[in-house]
Amino acid sequence: KTHALHQSNTVAGKHGTLRDWEWMDIAMTTDLADDDAERLWSMVVADTQLLEGQQLLDYSLLLGIYRPDATRIPQHKKKELQLLAEQCCGTAFVSRDRQKIYFFGIIDILEKFSLRWRLQRFVLRMLYGLAMRWHSSDG
Repeated sequence: KTHALHQSNTVAGKHGTLRDWEWMDIAMTTDLADDDAERLWSMVVADTQLLEGQQLLDYSLLLGIYRPDATRIPQHKKKELQLLAEQCCGTAFVSRDRQKIYFFGIIDILEKFSLRWRLQRFVLRMLYGLAMRWHSSDG
């Protein structure tokens, strides 16, 4: 699928890049323990509330995934993943299966929610609404 388009973004065939819709197209998910997922969600909510309170927008959630070499001794792999999680001060979570670690962060250019953005949102919502009405009336 579209993932094949980004194979040129790999390093020695080990690293790839997916955009959000590509991630969803191939049905990728995170394999987090329930308490880690809850903690991550509370951080995202708090961060977005802070950004919203400052009237900032145009930010993205970046997800990095690291998988240690499968040939490593399981105890060494477990120690490496735990050390990485500790070094990231709460922004990295070891997967439920203990085979990978997820790194999360909010990135992008932060911009004020100005009149230009308000107009853009209004126009896009109108166009989306028109497109949905047109699409649903194809009977």
